[in-house]
Amino acid sequence: MKLGPIGLWEVVVIANVVAVIFIAKRRHVLGARRWWTLGGLARSIASTLRAPIPDASFARLEDVRMEFRLRSGRAARVSFDRVHGRRVVRLEVAADEAPSLTITEAGTVDQVRRFFGLARGVSLGARSFDERFVLGAPDPERVRRAIGPELRHAITGIFEKRPVRNLTFANGRLAIEANVRDIELRDYPNTFDFLDEIARAFDRKPVQVRALGLERRALADQEGRLRCSYCHEHVTGDEPDLVACESCATVLHGACWDEHGGCPIWGCRGERPERARAR
Repeated sequence: MKLGPIGLWEVVVIANVVAVIFIAKRRHVLGARRWWTLGGLARSIASTLRAPIPDASFARLEDVRMEFRLRSGRAARVSFDRVHGRRVVRLEVAADEAPSLTITEAGTVDQVRRFFGLARGVSLGARSFDERFVLGAPDPERVRRAIGPELRHAITGIFEKRPVRNLTFANGRLAIEANVRDIELRDYPNTFDFLDEIARAFDRKPVQVRALGLERRALADQEGRLRCSYCHEHVTGDEPDLVACESCATVLHGACWDEHGGCPIWGCRGERPERARAR
């Protein structure tokens, strides 16, 4: 069948429209509208985050994975995956002794369950936070102690400012997942800043414990001040009642250790404290 001039013109127009739609969709799915290849996307991410430029080639978006360090020195990673048919980006940072926990925003089903008294997840006793989020954790009590007012504020901030699917703490990593289409490349640096702020709540710093005559480690708040790992009161290392876990060397008050009956650090099963020797 021969096409006349008009028919051929229509074919050309349709072919061009299809090509434009395909290219636009591909660029949008990659979440980096300036780049047309996965290599270009990877270089753009590296440039935006001031990370090493990868020299590998990528066959799929899921192959793109980059590791680098934030300005604070904390290890960070960008990776991609496919979840329930959707492409997601995962931004994660190292978090010392972070509890095993998943945080998602409460949906309609969760609201209905709460209405009928069938709420799932961990309740922190902070009404606005508990109403907005669903927390899943194997040890609710440890999570309640770990997430104080400052940390709740930081977690709320990252959900308010970014289209986050979930926030997870696991295996010494803190990560957010978001649909690739929903988060712009230019937003990656600020998102990592939020993660860095949250992760600081689980950092431990060296402290000279005078009662023990030894250097041990203490949790630090988001301003860098040392604190008891159980009651969260600030400590300096000079307090006469400080003890340290024999397993992980984390510092806390002796009374706090006795009240808890062991080390309160997530993942540590220490049962014996180092105490000041009686004179």
